[in-house]
Amino acid sequence: MMQSRTHTCGQLRIENAGERVTLVGWMENVRVVGNNFAFIVLRDFYGTTQIVVETEEIMNIVKGINKESTISVTGTVRERASKNPKQPTGDIEVVPEKIELLGRCQYNELPFEINRSRDADETQRLKYRYLDLRNPAVKSNIILRCNVIAAIRKAMMDHDFLEITTPILTASSPEGARDYLVPARKHPGKFYALPQAPQQFKQLLMTSGFDRYFQIAPCFRDEDARGDRSPGEFYQLDMEMAFAAQDDVFAIIEDVLPPIFAKYGKYNIASSAPFRRIAYKDALETYGSDKPDLRIDLTAKNISEAGIAKLKDILEQQEFYASKDNADKVRDLDTEFHDIIYAECGSPIFRAILSPIHHKLMKYRQASLCHEGRILHSVEEHRDIFEAIRERDAAKVEGLMLTHVEHAYESIMQGDE
Repeated sequence: MMQSRTHTCGQLRIENAGERVTLVGWMENVRVVGNNFAFIVLRDFYGTTQIVVETEEIMNIVKGINKESTISVTGTVRERASKNPKQPTGDIEVVPEKIELLGRCQYNELPFEINRSRDADETQRLKYRYLDLRNPAVKSNIILRCNVIAAIRKAMMDHDFLEITTPILTASSPEGARDYLVPARKHPGKFYALPQAPQQFKQLLMTSGFDRYFQIAPCFRDEDARGDRSPGEFYQLDMEMAFAAQDDVFAIIEDVLPPIFAKYGKYNIASSAPFRRIAYKDALETYGSDKPDLRIDLTAKNISEAGIAKLKDILEQQEFYASKDNADKVRDLDTEFHDIIYAECGSPIFRAILSPIHHKLMKYRQASLCHEGRILHSVEEHRDIFEAIRERDAAKVEGLMLTHVEHAYESIMQGDE
């Protein structure tokens, strides 16, 4: 059985026309257009090549082969009559003299279309992971990861860091999350812990006299998934420097990461050195987080005096119309009250997200205000919120707003009853 290939499925070009070649890959698709005429798409890691079947002998072989079976094709390269400029091999096709089945796909019908596997159910994707990974879009993520790690490794070594791999089976140490435990066969009742981070080992290296250490470190943390972190297992660039101050560490990171972001990142603008420094207090006051995503404008600004004056005016009008039991006017002023708060936060992203939601809830707010006594209570709650805003007490504002929403919800539910 001959499996040796002369070229990959992404390699042949018009210059190869007339050559006898052997390709090996997976039969992605077959399109039969006549009794002895068909087009095959042959795919391997590097790309695809069109195979044109023109004889009865080859057609009989192809008919007995399922999609995604592994085949070897030997034939002659020729120029396509109808070229495909979107495909690297779109100028040529291969006319086979021999097709050999190397590995048969056992399924007459695949669990999902290979090139659309990301649209499939996740359980199916994991069960047939070997098929999912044939999807070029999925495969490209693994290639990207490989390239990024290689670039990080080279950059760190160019800065005189030694790559040192630290133990995986170790003793438990407090790192802020739960450990994954591995039973020790020779020591019944005792367990190894998988490292949450190589913290103790890299500190040991520094005290041993090593000057600069790094590794692409596997970390294991038995915790629930959250929006800003991965559960279970992940890898990180781990590093340590002896006799170094904070700015020395910053300088290394600012030198290593921006070129990698610029080359492999998907955003138009990569951060350049020096990175912006934000004090902890400033981060919380400006973004409401100690780890803001600076790619998105989500800044929250203190309300202006003009904004406070606008809220005061709206509130006084609400109090007047609430005394007249005019729910429609109170509701309209309620919308203005909230819109002023959204505008004063200073973030167009916040406003773009929250304002439409507030307007879509119009009918529910109307139902809330129609409940007996709710108009006066709602305006009183607005008064409390306004006073907390004027005092610039963010924690108090948050608590009062949550209470305001809860009371509105209770009124709607009581109305439904």
